[in-house]
Amino acid sequence: MKNLVVCALMPHPPIMVPEVGREECKKVQATISAAQQVAETVKKLGVQTVLAGV
Repeated sequence: MKNLVVCALMPHPPIMVPEVGREECKKVQATISAAQQVAETVKKLGVQTVLAGV
């Protein structure tokens, strides 16, 4: 078994999705920016597997 490389808990509102939120996305810009930072970190670390739960 490989070691855990990174872990992020990322609850988010449905309006964060541009197709759903449209102009409402502006209200959650800080959350969108944080999610982008997590994505950049995952990419930088070369993570090969991502687990997502609902």
